[in-house]
Amino acid sequence: MTKILLIGHYGVGSALRAAAESILDENLVQRLQDVISFDEDRRQPERLSNRLEQVLSELAAEHDVLILSDLPGASPHNLAVQVAGHYAMPVVSGMNLPMLLRCIHHQELTAMALADIAVEGARRAIFSEVPHGS
Repeated sequence: MTKILLIGHYGVGSALRAAAESILDENLVQRLQDVISFDEDRRQPERLSNRLEQVLSELAAEHDVLILSDLPGASPHNLAVQVAGHYAMPVVSGMNLPMLLRCIHHQELTAMALADIAVEGARRAIFSEVPHGS
């Protein structure tokens, strides 16, 4: 089963993980043990880099890993891309709740296949709607 690592600005990953837990049925809540939130503390980027390297090293030894980041081009995303490059792990940016829920539902897939599922899930969840007035 692919591990999912959430990396983002302070609180984003934890909040998405908590929201997913409140939505999922009991069988899928157990899969959240495979979802790791890694919220950035910008005050100590070197410490964060070292911690991320350690976590990915441990995970890569036994698991496929997909990394979801909040903002493309932002510090957490750039750090994830840099460190994940050592392990050929996919990094998908633009993390949102529909993306995470879709990934949790398909964790049996490889990280590369799950990255495609994540992107498609996020795209399908973004739309504009104009309600009809009464």
